[in-house]
Amino acid sequence: MRHYLLLFVSLAGVILAAATPSHAANPLPPIDKSGLAVDLVDFVTFPAASGSFQRDGINFLAESPDDSGRLFVLDSRGGIRMIDGGAASPNIFLNIGTAPNIVGQPNIDPVIGNFGQQGMGGFAFHPDYATPGATGFGKLYSAHSDNQSGKPTPDFPSPGSTSHHSVITEWQVDPNNPNAVDVTSRRELLRIGQPFADHNMQQIGFNPLANPGDADYGKMYVSMGDGGNNNPPIPTDPFQGGQNPGTPLGSILRIDPLGNNSSNGNYGIPADNPFVGDPDLMHTQLVDESLTPQDETLGEVWAYGLRNPHRFSWDTGLNGTANMFISDIGQASIEEINLGVAGANYGWRDREGTFATDPNNQNNLFPLPTGDGVFGYTYPVAQYDHDEGSAVVGGFVYRGQAISSLQGKYIFGDLVNGRMFYTDVDDMIIGNVATIHELTLFHNGSEQTLLQIMGNAPRADLRFGVDTDGEIFVIAKRTGEIFRLVPQTSIDGDLDGDGFVGIEDLNVVLGNWNQQVAANDPQKGDPSGDGFVGIEDLNVILGNWNAGTPPPPEVLANVPEPAGLVLMGVGLSVLSVRTARRTHS
Repeated sequence: MRHYLLLFVSLAGVILAAATPSHAANPLPPIDKSGLAVDLVDFVTFPAASGSFQRDGINFLAESPDDSGRLFVLDSRGGIRMIDGGAASPNIFLNIGTAPNIVGQPNIDPVIGNFGQQGMGGFAFHPDYATPGATGFGKLYSAHSDNQSGKPTPDFPSPGSTSHHSVITEWQVDPNNPNAVDVTSRRELLRIGQPFADHNMQQIGFNPLANPGDADYGKMYVSMGDGGNNNPPIPTDPFQGGQNPGTPLGSILRIDPLGNNSSNGNYGIPADNPFVGDPDLMHTQLVDESLTPQDETLGEVWAYGLRNPHRFSWDTGLNGTANMFISDIGQASIEEINLGVAGANYGWRDREGTFATDPNNQNNLFPLPTGDGVFGYTYPVAQYDHDEGSAVVGGFVYRGQAISSLQGKYIFGDLVNGRMFYTDVDDMIIGNVATIHELTLFHNGSEQTLLQIMGNAPRADLRFGVDTDGEIFVIAKRTGEIFRLVPQTSIDGDLDGDGFVGIEDLNVVLGNWNQQVAANDPQKGDPSGDGFVGIEDLNVILGNWNAGTPPPPEVLANVPEPAGLVLMGVGLSVLSVRTARRTHS
């Protein structure tokens, strides 16, 4: 009875929403270009590659967890490449396309699309990768698109015809060579049938804030698209994967790669996953009345109702509070960032952002119906419409040290046009939609868009990466270029890159007072470039005081510090004494 009541209320809500004559294709306010500016500094460009790609499809970047300082980048065509000492290494850490056949394991036959959504979507190091003696020591994992021909029946078959399989594989680093994976160590964990070529398995990863002994330690999160097919007249998600926690499609999965209580025995299902032990969860299909409501759920599902959760990350600076942010690429109007919540239903395909979709045309949006709270959807904490871009790509909350003005801001962007945005992480809470601002980008001393930096490329294929210090890298997948995000310093004395010379820049100098630093390193408080932080640097700051455009009020509100103001008085006194001495000499 409860099931039919929910179904009736759900269908009534959609009808009410569809009847409201206030549809708007681009219903959100424009994104302002803030006073915050950053420099994109050339870091590494990968060499030209053979085949249909002009260059490697660099898709993700992460630092090795073993304190070696090596950076690893994902080549969507099936490899993990290495950056060592700030230069692209000729060594390929892993190439799944050349992995040999293993007795008892399905053969690998990767499906690679030309800058499409197939290929290698993600990789992750086990949290115990650098812990000798631990079960996860030296282990890493990959997610890739695999040809279905000649392969075993997937653990989760496609709801329709099968395009290909999404596969998670475990690997072991070569014990004799830390710069290479032992390709004979391959062990398949999970295989999922995909009905279409798009909206596949993408990122996999572990919560970096979980400690040994925590329930979340060593648990792998897997982003699964809704199965795809964004080709009219067939609507995307035609099998209702998004609103079905009985399928892995349209979900964030959570598994234990070292466990064995799954149906295939190759991975574990954590006991604290939200749908474990609740097989009779009442669930309604809101869009297509011909579909049977699902009464069965998967223990692997951690959250659902997503269209294409392309990227996710955790804020590593919240004193151990594991805030997870999920970027979900929209259909025709809304791009969204969601806060990760166990058991959440993010609404797709009945909702796109904070709007109801038209059951007959997902390109139409309507205000949420009266009594919307009965559905229990979890709405985004940031969103923008297609006046601003076409496909959101998630990034990271900035917790580095180089750009103080970005501290506590979630950095993300639009995958297609390359615009880079930020929101204040304190505003990204359930029930509130944070204001989005655009970053101003500089390269080689001039303000440019990412597309201009890429030589006026037709699209950016923007991605982000981060190192263990919290510094962010910007990746142009289409051209194989990787940039470091650093302060914008075109204004002499602007040490924090906010486009304005003020108290925060003075604090950088005073905080490094009387220190020897690397020559010409303005981030360390040496705008004079003499390798020493002292009176000359103070003169640069004071000589350009108030130059530039003041940053937004929320940035300035966090700047003044009593200690900094006191030191400012000391600095001004030193300056006046030195000036007086020069006058009388």
